[in-house]
Amino acid sequence: MKKTNFLLILIFASMSLFAQDIITTKSGDDIKAKVLEVNTTEIKYKKLDNLDGPIFSILKSEVLIVRYENGTKDIFVVTKQNNDQKNSLLGEDPYKQGKEDAKKFYKGRNSGGVGTACASIFASPLLGLIP
Repeated sequence: MKKTNFLLILIFASMSLFAQDIITTKSGDDIKAKVLEVNTTEIKYKKLDNLDGPIFSILKSEVLIVRYENGTKDIFVVTKQNNDQKNSLLGEDPYKQGKEDAKKFYKGRNSGGVGTACASIFASPLLGLIP
């Protein structure tokens, strides 16, 4: 009985040693830390190997994800502001991007308009609806 209690205490103690917050930067580096504060522009943390040491801070724009010891995670995606609108994850306004793509890729051919008009005029209006 004493051995099982000792084993349980040992298991829980070892699990608490591995509990930590992990900050993953956009460059791919993992920082083992204890996150103290997340505000609008930066994250303040202490390094795990020196919890009594100084408080470090990193810009949220440099951070990809923070995984907390309780299993939750925060994912940080920087969006640009354009005309007081929040933009998509791609960093551009989707409407503008669609217009630019249409100008770039649409050549004005193969639209089906000519075939529909010919079928409507020469065959019948019913055949003109099929295309």
